[in-house]
Amino acid sequence: MGAVWGDYDNDGYEDLFVYKWGYPQLLHNLGNGKFADVTEQSGLRHWMNSNGAVWLDFDRDGLLDLYVTGYFRSDIDFWHLRTTRIMQHSWEFATNGGKNLLFQNLGNGHFADVTDSMGVGSTRWTLAAAAADFNDDGWPDLYLANDYGPEELFLNRGGKRFELARAGLEDDSRAAWRSRWATSTTAASTTYSSPTFRRRGFCFRATTCGSISLSSWAGSKKSRAASSPTPAGRGARNSAT
Repeated sequence: MGAVWGDYDNDGYEDLFVYKWGYPQLLHNLGNGKFADVTEQSGLRHWMNSNGAVWLDFDRDGLLDLYVTGYFRSDIDFWHLRTTRIMQHSWEFATNGGKNLLFQNLGNGHFADVTDSMGVGSTRWTLAAAAADFNDDGWPDLYLANDYGPEELFLNRGGKRFELARAGLEDDSRAAWRSRWATSTTAASTTYSSPTFRRRGFCFRATTCGSISLSSWAGSKKSRAASSPTPAGRGARNSAT
């Protein structure tokens, strides 16, 4: 479904993680114009029906970790379907999608699944994810653009765990398909670090009190001209589709 670049071993060459419906692939950049598939030995060979992934250094140890979103459940194999009862149980608040996974970079070419201990195993049919420091505490947070229901913001609590924020996202925003972090400037020239994402004319902006406000999206070129992505961590280039 897509790919994200990131130098996970800090050798100065950007590596490539490919996510899709099936087994993902981690391709190690050998620095000579060639790549090696290191998926299995890295610990990332997990069957997932994924629509997104993002590199981030959630524990700030200087090594890029990896968050992979699940869309359809991981027990579904589209090449060998046993049932067609695979869709969402609600159009507004579905929670029966694939489980998102967080992999911690152990620093030796291996990754460990720390999803449950970190509390970020959402099953809300995530279409895209973005990582940035939402509350300016110095730790990268996770924002999830979900299908069939509310978006989710997970705040990083010192690299020890994530906490699902109550930031005005509990209602169905219908804002999935794309998620990215950008800066937006008010009339008073105050800059906020904020996520913007669009679908059916909705725009969310971070406020100074740590919550999120909702406004209509004008859709004009002028209103989007100042948007620019914010890096999630060292050596990472993430794209969400």
